[in-house]
Amino acid sequence: VIDHHRKSVDYIEDTVVFHHMPNASSASEMIADIVQYADTKPFLDSIGALSLLSGIALDTRNFVIRTGVSTFEAAAYLKSRNANTVAVKKLFSNDMDIFRMRNAVIDSAEKYRDCCAVSVFESASSNIRLITSQAADEMLNIEGVKASFVLYVNGNDVNISARSFGEINVQLIMESLGGGGHQSMSACQLSNTDLAEGRTRLEKEIDKYLDK
Repeated sequence: VIDHHRKSVDYIEDTVVFHHMPNASSASEMIADIVQYADTKPFLDSIGALSLLSGIALDTRNFVIRTGVSTFEAAAYLKSRNANTVAVKKLFSNDMDIFRMRNAVIDSAEKYRDCCAVSVFESASSNIRLITSQAADEMLNIEGVKASFVLYVNGNDVNISARSFGEINVQLIMESLGGGGHQSMSACQLSNTDLAEGRTRLEKEIDKYLDK
């Protein structure tokens, strides 16, 4: 197990290897560190290097948050293994419909407690998880927003995608609702509820967190 998330009560036990670094930007960074010392050379081909660099770019939002010296050292190593940064950018490109729906999610956002942005979005799109997670990322560009939350329906459940710059620990808020993730990127799934009730529950947990 190679993991950079905070250890939870149900973590996997009795592993052959348990490599845990909550301060790392991503599991991809941790793997890039490890493979440099593999016996078989070269261990990484260009596709593997591209995959790991994409993982780092995703978890750091293009090297903006949770980056350290080791993050850039890992990226430099992957670049030396022919990871193509233009290809990384293309992997995250969207078609026009997804672009428009993402903007619709952002357009419906409302400020909550002066430091959070909350958006409730209803859509039957098969790309709803991708759209809402990208919208939550983009909502952090709103002035004064330190954490963003997007609620959407997925089957019979209400899902919440949460993002922050790290000052507000969205992982703790999502854990209080039965979810989890990372300090700056987390999510949860609420069963047997609707969007209105889901928003009420979310705002109560935000209040509890901020009032502490």
